[in-house]
Amino acid sequence: MMREAPPIRDRMLAAALTVLTTEGQAAVTARRLAAEAGVSTMAVYTHFGGMDGVWQEVLAEGCRRLVAGFDEVGVSADPVADVAAFGAVYVRAGLTDPELYRAMFADPRLSEITDVLADEALDRLVGAVGRCVGVRLDDLDEPAVTGVAYQFWILWHGAVSLALVGLLKPRQVRRTVTEGMIGLCTGHGDSPDRAARSVRRGLRGLADLA
Repeated sequence: MMREAPPIRDRMLAAALTVLTTEGQAAVTARRLAAEAGVSTMAVYTHFGGMDGVWQEVLAEGCRRLVAGFDEVGVSADPVADVAAFGAVYVRAGLTDPELYRAMFADPRLSEITDVLADEALDRLVGAVGRCVGVRLDDLDEPAVTGVAYQFWILWHGAVSLALVGLLKPRQVRRTVTEGMIGLCTGHGDSPDRAARSVRRGLRGLADLA
């Protein structure tokens, strides 16, 4: 029995993600997506309203993948290790698919779209940091918890961004993220030894970076 072909919209979105990953943003054009999906360029406007709509969906898919990775971490008895595991997911996503990462977080033309779409991922991180408060980290109010979550995100983003322009090697990314997270945790009330154990445990997903 022949399998039914995916809908045109799905084929075009899959093509956009594939072309972006393999060839970069400049290759993602209406003409190229139409050719990959076997349709006319009018389909871009029919199904997405134009290339802005395509990018909206591409970035949404990137954010969905990030949220799914965070959700796979789950909740353990060590909340600091859980936050570190979020960091491993984030860094791995950036290094594994750098073109998608750049589109999501490094292109000012697209950053306004990502700012809205990434809220769900940030909410997950704020929740994970919140589970550390009063247990391992200082007792903080809600705005302060969000601020700490941003500090972790900025650390991860900085490390990935430096790696993508060749200023950090993979092993340096791992060391930078490890030391930075230990410093942030101890700065917010955790003991250095305990923070180091938890952070290293949570970042085991980056152990192969060499």
